[in-house]
Amino acid sequence: MIVKAYYDNGHFDVFDTLTLVDPSLFPKNALTNYSIEMSDVRDKDSLWLNIYYYEAAGLYRGDGESPAGLPIARRIDDWSCILADSEDLEHLLRVTVDGEDALVRQGEEFADGFMLNCSADRAFATNPKAVATHDYFAAALRGVDGGPDDEKLCKIVGHSESAYELARLMQAKANTREEDEDAEGLL
Repeated sequence: MIVKAYYDNGHFDVFDTLTLVDPSLFPKNALTNYSIEMSDVRDKDSLWLNIYYYEAAGLYRGDGESPAGLPIARRIDDWSCILADSEDLEHLLRVTVDGEDALVRQGEEFADGFMLNCSADRAFATNPKAVATHDYFAAALRGVDGGPDDEKLCKIVGHSESAYELARLMQAKANTREEDEDAEGLL
């Protein structure tokens, strides 16, 4: 993971977590987990990167098994690294993680780029795609083996029935709003 911090005073930081996977730093490491803690940023306190790793050690064998029947690697809480302290936050403009906005300054506050990107994907990609795919298979499979029921169609698009209904409702409302705005433009 590459974390980049951009500052209004020309300062620029790059944090590369790939070098931390070195087994000499984390013996018996099976998986490294990095957690960026952004909750303190809103209070102008600091931006943290927490590091955990999953130790695969023979002494854990027989100490329980995963649903796949495999031995379990135990999580080790290892380090917390401060990426930006309170003084840094005064000048911080933007933080990206692997090229995606994580934090973006909006006036004196920070907007959550991850939440914005997730919501935008849902509004402009996931919901329209789910509704279009559901409608496609409803039409394409009509008359085949009695046609699919809604539960089967929802399973095809990877949604529960209630999740699909919410996506469909949101998409219908958004389409109605767009049609209303188009009609207003014609008047």
